[in-house]
Amino acid sequence: MMYTLDMINVNKLSKFFNQVPVLQDIDFSVNKEEKVGILGKTDSGKTTLLQIVTGCLYADSGSVLINGYDITKQGRRAKSFFGYVPSVFPVYNEMTVGKYLTFAGKLKGVSDRELERSVFETLKTLSAEQFMNTRIDTLTNYEKKVVSLAQALISKPEILIIDAPTEGMNPEEARMMRQQIADIQGPYTTIICSSRMYEVLELCSRIIILNKGRVVADREVDDFQEKVNEKEGLRIKVIGNEDRVRTIFEAIEEDGYGGCYVEKGYESNAFTVAVESNIDLRKRIFEDCVKANVTILEMRRTSLSIEDVFFQLTSEGGL
Repeated sequence: MMYTLDMINVNKLSKFFNQVPVLQDIDFSVNKEEKVGILGKTDSGKTTLLQIVTGCLYADSGSVLINGYDITKQGRRAKSFFGYVPSVFPVYNEMTVGKYLTFAGKLKGVSDRELERSVFETLKTLSAEQFMNTRIDTLTNYEKKVVSLAQALISKPEILIIDAPTEGMNPEEARMMRQQIADIQGPYTTIICSSRMYEVLELCSRIIILNKGRVVADREVDDFQEKVNEKEGLRIKVIGNEDRVRTIFEAIEEDGYGGCYVEKGYESNAFTVAVESNIDLRKRIFEDCVKANVTILEMRRTSLSIEDVFFQLTSEGGL
């Protein structure tokens, strides 16, 4: 077996749809047994990236190596190293779970002699053996995701790639799914793709953040936590004309008092603002808002959260 320290190596990857860039110069690597979260808002390019990494989609430029094998040129060998859990469950509603996993196992090269035992043991590992003879179309979203996880694990891959692990689930189902993933035993190299910060914090040791098709951060979870612990700021909710709101906080940045991140809310003319500064700016912000006829609904001192860091990165394009 060709071995490299990087189980996954993504180099200068770019993808365009109708000449619109979806991914631009993506570079990262994942070491053996590392657990990495790929985080980003909707349309940041997360799923497209996973589709290219898993060989479901071709890049326009760049390369992906899976344990040293090129996913485009040596696809069959490269794909033998990973199990992939897509965001949407494949449509095999008429099959029972057991028959579907038998089918998936054959596609992945599990021998006929091992297949029946592998299906049962994989379901048992996920506490799902009771679904063996259940039709897939009768399962809940959570149960379907468990079955999708089982098909990824059935060939005992070295790499596990999971897209949107709790999409479409209620809070209790999402909690159970995160626990399922956390409880999986084995020396897996893992990539989990999500738009939910708390999921990757709970399940991963490193986070790669995508914004508009680019990597804007690639850090260990502990590094993010250290940055959060260093900073305090203000959280402000206001209502007013958008140009006036942005002008107020842009002026604070231009005067060198700190960083301001303005996010438009769901309500008309409502905004949430995160302000980082070593100076108490409450008086200035209050006076500037009064002059601009902007109404302050809430203003409070707060520690910077990891969610704030994520918002800054995906709003401003870097940290």
